[in-house]
Amino acid sequence: MGNGFVYGPENILSVVDLHVLGVHHIYNDHGIDPEGVLSTIPAIAHVLIGFCIGKICIEAQQPEEKLNKLFLCGFFLLVVGLLLQYVCPLNKKIWSPSFVCVSCGISTSLLALLYWFIDVRQHTQLSLPMEVFGVNPLFCYVFSQVLSVWFDTLPLQGDSVHTLIYSVLCSGFGEGNFASFLYAVIFVLLVWTLSYPLYRKKIYIKL
Repeated sequence: MGNGFVYGPENILSVVDLHVLGVHHIYNDHGIDPEGVLSTIPAIAHVLIGFCIGKICIEAQQPEEKLNKLFLCGFFLLVVGLLLQYVCPLNKKIWSPSFVCVSCGISTSLLALLYWFIDVRQHTQLSLPMEVFGVNPLFCYVFSQVLSVWFDTLPLQGDSVHTLIYSVLCSGFGEGNFASFLYAVIFVLLVWTLSYPLYRKKIYIKL
């Protein structure tokens, strides 16, 4: 029927998409559509898990109750995801069920840790960087996508902005993962810097 671990047309995702959607209606990345029929189901589950975690945050009355539930859910999701990867690959690109569980488990555990550190222990002064993203998530996300396209397409000294910045980083820190990490950090800081004026003026963009 198909192998979920194969990065090619033999993958179960590709087999289903080809039969349901047809070859002319899929985004062909080595025969796999990252937004196909099967990969959309765990993406929906991702949203629903986030909804359930938010419901816990709203309904739990006492901080201790909220912390216990968040840590328990985070640990459970993480363990399930790590075990599930032996039968289903841990892969963000195809939004696999194991990726959903692991990413939700890590996120929920981190949320619990931040809630304890900021809300319970009252270290609120350290939350400013996250507040800028938190009060305007829609703007920050859309703006980051637009900025990414601009960086990849706008020419600068014969190259794209993306290529030029990455070349400078590679020349100073060597090629590989660290240069890519530095580029990601610079990009996030740029989005934060351009979003900060909205935070200062209390402008919140919502649907």
